[in-house]
Amino acid sequence: MITLRFRIACCVLGASLATLFPAPSWADWVPVYSTDFSSDPNWTTDDSTNLKWDSGSGTFSGHQKNTEGTHAYAAISPFYPNQAWRLAFDTRINSEDWSAGLTFGIFDSRLLWPNAAGVDYGLSDGGDVINLRGGPGASLDDYVHGWSLNTWYHNEMKYDPLTNQLTLVVTERSTDVLHSSLSVTISSFPEDTSFLGVSRLHIKNTGPGADPDAIVDYNVDNITLYAAAPEPETMLLLGCGLAGIFLFVRRRTVRA
Repeated sequence: MITLRFRIACCVLGASLATLFPAPSWADWVPVYSTDFSSDPNWTTDDSTNLKWDSGSGTFSGHQKNTEGTHAYAAISPFYPNQAWRLAFDTRINSEDWSAGLTFGIFDSRLLWPNAAGVDYGLSDGGDVINLRGGPGASLDDYVHGWSLNTWYHNEMKYDPLTNQLTLVVTERSTDVLHSSLSVTISSFPEDTSFLGVSRLHIKNTGPGADPDAIVDYNVDNITLYAAAPEPETMLLLGCGLAGIFLFVRRRTVRA
């Protein structure tokens, strides 16, 4: 039976942890998936002709037409999208028609862009746009203009569940010069948000003004997805607290 003293002890432990560690810090990022495309990653795809490993360049090569709605991905398991994670990847757009774009990120099982934590390199009325989206539980998208064709960009996307922020930092790969920083607020991700790759399924039925024949050609390289590991001190304190509660309960049981 859970006694009043046990409940008080739990409350004291929780208050102590919150005081000493108001926000968990991360000692390290643990890779859960990584590929530099030096070999075929064998992604699942519905278009193996246009979405494939390019052995010559050692990259992933993509050629997508809006109404074809193709996709390619690696299913990551286990992966917990509502815990802290970080995704690094390189992108280059070789050619792009108006209303086409590279859509890369972590999708849920529907593989639809509105349900992804990801980035879109697109061409719209406003020009070349980098668009950060966070899925159905996100605030309004954040975007910036001005990416260039035939330029490699390094992208660092990070989700912090303590602040509910999904952030993206883009740099030019050859110079490491900052290009842009974007951020959106997330309420939560669908639990099956674990499909890493590219998809244009949301574009398949284009609306008025969109070009159904618009095509994008691109390369993706150096992908690493990380999960966060708590600092040893945090785990040690938590372990000590739980051990203290166990001894307290055992002592009360023996006395009874």
